[in-house]
Amino acid sequence: MSLKRLVGITSCILLAVAAALGAAAEDRSALPAPVAQATPRLLILDCTKTFESTMRVGGLTGFLRASGAVDVVVQFCDAPSVYDTPDIREDVSSAEPFDVIIIVPCGIDDGTADRVWIVTNVLPDSPQQLWEQVVLLRMVLDEAFTGLAHGVDPTVDLWAGFTASLYASQGWLR
Repeated sequence: MSLKRLVGITSCILLAVAAALGAAAEDRSALPAPVAQATPRLLILDCTKTFESTMRVGGLTGFLRASGAVDVVVQFCDAPSVYDTPDIREDVSSAEPFDVIIIVPCGIDDGTADRVWIVTNVLPDSPQQLWEQVVLLRMVLDEAFTGLAHGVDPTVDLWAGFTASLYASQGWLR
């Protein structure tokens, strides 16, 4: 095959690819814009008893609200022990269930608990973006409660998965 013929064939292929890419770009502009998803709702159940722990929850809440990525609601609750499931008050919820519920147990104050539970139905087989948000939230919790507790989700702690099922059956969690 001659060099002229090879250059000619390559030029034709490049022109065909360029034309196809141009047509695809025009088709994409005709597509409707994606529907904006509602801001995820997050409930923080603060069962802590000390000023220091409550201030950590306040800092966490302020950080999450400032990020603008989630709609944060906080409820102070009185759970007698670490593994008591806090009740969600009717005035905290609206018609919309929450996407994530964070439970900060009373035991982080006295060292009887070393976990902050991320209660969610989002798991690693969920869409990648959702799971990445849970992992990021776990990292934020680890920073907020450094030295006291770390964040755990249903893939790490069965209690978080059980609580997610309970809250979902009660209509508090999506």
